[in-house]
Amino acid sequence: MLIALFLSATILAQVPQAFNYQAAVRDNAGNVLINQSVSFRMSILQGSTSGLPVFVETHDTVTNQAGLVNLDIGDGNVEYGDFSGIKWQSGLYFLQTEIDTDGGINFQITGTTQLLSVPYSMYSGLSEGLELTDNNGKKYQLAVDTYGNLITTTQPDLACGQILVDPRDGQKYATVKIGTQCWMAQNLNTGVRISGVNNQSDDGIIQKYCYSNDTVYCDTYGGLYQWDEMMDYSTTPGTMGICPPTGGWHIPTDGDWCILEAYVDSTIICDDTGLRGTDGGNKLKEAGTLHWFWPNLGASNSSGFTALPGGIRSSGSGSFLYFQYQGYFWTSNKYTTNAWHRILYTGEQKVGKYAGNTKNGHSVRCVRGINSPPTSPSNPNPHDWAFNTPVNTSLSWSCTDPENDPITYNIYFGTDSLPPLVMSNKHDPDFTPGPLNFATYYFWKVCAQDDNGNLTEGPLWTFATAGDPMELW
Repeated sequence: MLIALFLSATILAQVPQAFNYQAAVRDNAGNVLINQSVSFRMSILQGSTSGLPVFVETHDTVTNQAGLVNLDIGDGNVEYGDFSGIKWQSGLYFLQTEIDTDGGINFQITGTTQLLSVPYSMYSGLSEGLELTDNNGKKYQLAVDTYGNLITTTQPDLACGQILVDPRDGQKYATVKIGTQCWMAQNLNTGVRISGVNNQSDDGIIQKYCYSNDTVYCDTYGGLYQWDEMMDYSTTPGTMGICPPTGGWHIPTDGDWCILEAYVDSTIICDDTGLRGTDGGNKLKEAGTLHWFWPNLGASNSSGFTALPGGIRSSGSGSFLYFQYQGYFWTSNKYTTNAWHRILYTGEQKVGKYAGNTKNGHSVRCVRGINSPPTSPSNPNPHDWAFNTPVNTSLSWSCTDPENDPITYNIYFGTDSLPPLVMSNKHDPDFTPGPLNFATYYFWKVCAQDDNGNLTEGPLWTFATAGDPMELW
């Protein structure tokens, strides 16, 4: 099979017309195809790699001396949809690439890639806009379209499992979905390093300790923070603290840790202290001895949490201890003058819960809840397989969101069993298609999307209109 190797999808300053795609075309033996006519079909899918297409176009081109092709996505031969009408701000989008290396129409899928930069650069073409952020870090875009209409949209949250980029310093963190929670899968590493002999202070600048006062350790194991510094000098459990300021991240409470522990080891009794459970530590720790000192026996990291042994900064002398042997992780709950934390050990399968001195320096993980998608659209009117439906009928359905997030709808309607998209971003659960034909089968479905970018595709429904009463005579 002949394949196209994706090299880059560089966003150009062509808002809102097109963006550039470059690929090297090779055969299945890895040979570059030089000066050869090839054709591409490019589809922009909404919501996921298996989402519905909102735009499809084809390109006929010729590879150059290096086997490269350059395409402007948005300037091809349109098969479906309106590129300028794509609502980039409404959620996640993916580019599906298909190729026929003979230059025909026998396309084969070569890959699907998420578009990370296009949505916001394209959307910015609406107007200069104004970005607002609420107290929870959620961003809102206020803009005006070409007709003078005021548009307010929310930027979708990072999907759990994607890379989190801290807007303060550009630090990147892996994220992982564990049960109903989304955790950073790396230790937080933000702030300015200070010496371990000094206490961190409330001076408006985030400060961190690096093991042995060497930033090279922070690069891998993250920073170590005193409890007050981590909390940004708040005492409210679950506060954002020094977590990234966008996306709803917060310092985990003792309850957040209890949820995590119960998910990985049902034998853990959260209120117990000391070593608890059976093997929860093994499921949280990174496997192997690259970062953990031997033996780290049984560590599987089956949760994806990837706990690392950053050690501790001692409150007494300011010295650093237990590097690669133990990992200390704060919670945002105090216990008398101390604060609850968890400890993982290289030679222990269980998870330890203790109350420690708030002047110690511990590792920090941030967490947030998983936002659930809307329910599947249901209760169609007309009901599925309804007959003798009036030709002036209106469609309606039911849909809810578990968190009561605002819902918008994409409506697909037509006489084909794969109905085309006829309306996007409708706020109300109804649609009037206009006068229909007599004695005709119609197919329709609805996709519901919340303001966090979660998309739920409804089932395919059908109904038949009544016959023409004039013909009955």
